[in-house]
Amino acid sequence: DIEGSSSSNFEIKKNIKDIVTEHDKNAQVEIEKVVQAAYPEHSFLGEEDVPPGGEASAAALEQILNSAPSGFLWICDPIDGTANFAAGLPYCVVTIGVCYQGVPLLAVTYDP
Repeated sequence: DIEGSSSSNFEIKKNIKDIVTEHDKNAQVEIEKVVQAAYPEHSFLGEEDVPPGGEASAAALEQILNSAPSGFLWICDPIDGTANFAAGLPYCVVTIGVCYQGVPLLAVTYDP
């Protein structure tokens, strides 16, 4: 069981398999703070900032890529596997990557 994860407090984004919890939102805020402290000129796009669905994700990505002043964009899914996390199952990860002018430079998956 993942400490603090098992909860009925979640929102359904697109369907019951696509949910968001307060933990997703809080984790994203904290991750963005770390990135912005280290790289204040870089842009950041978190999954929880984007409406559900592939088209919305593509539109958000295109919009932020076109407006990233430094050319650097960090993209993050703070809890990939939220349904598992919310059920208390340890099958979830944090994913984050950085692009420069739309070209992926580095991506990391952290499996606590």
